[in-house]
Amino acid sequence: MTTPPNGPQRSFTAQEVDTWLLTIKERRAQLHIHAASPLESDERQEAFTAMSSLLEDALEEVRVVSDVWRERSQAACEKAADLQAQATQLMTQCTTTLARK
Repeated sequence: MTTPPNGPQRSFTAQEVDTWLLTIKERRAQLHIHAASPLESDERQEAFTAMSSLLEDALEEVRVVSDVWRERSQAACEKAADLQAQATQLMTQCTTTLARK
């Protein structure tokens, strides 16, 4: 699901996000079963390593989504400022035109 921060910024559907979350939850549950085994074993160590990797991947996903939303928010703020400046200019022109009549 990762989108490069400078790559194409496509929106994900709610279904895609739900599928990703379900996959992560299922993988976490599988790893938890292995990690909760009563004895120290290679399988338990592998489960902890996989859980760490899963967490790292999830954090990267959150970082990418956060970057995308930050960029979109900044663009929206810039657009709003531009629109406000245009509105102010139009109001000034309108006031000037009305004052001339």
